[in-house]
Amino acid sequence: MSVKATVFAINRLTALVAARSKHDGSCTIFELRGRSKADVGDTVEGDLEAHGQRIVLNVTQAKQMDVYVYAVDASTSVLRALLG
Repeated sequence: MSVKATVFAINRLTALVAARSKHDGSCTIFELRGRSKADVGDTVEGDLEAHGQRIVLNVTQAKQMDVYVYAVDASTSVLRALLG
């Protein structure tokens, strides 16, 4: 299922990104792969509700991103543990 979310945190050392769903406020954590880039405030859209490798659209930058989804509907403690 396609989800629109807003990037709200990035760990540049690990390339992990946290994005909050515009629909229900849930949080997904994914790793940017390859040359994929995102910035805080970017809108992203794609299958962010399942773990694993995905191609996600960075709507703000009009570019596709290769990502690996690590956590879906992540809690605050998971956010802290993964993003530092």
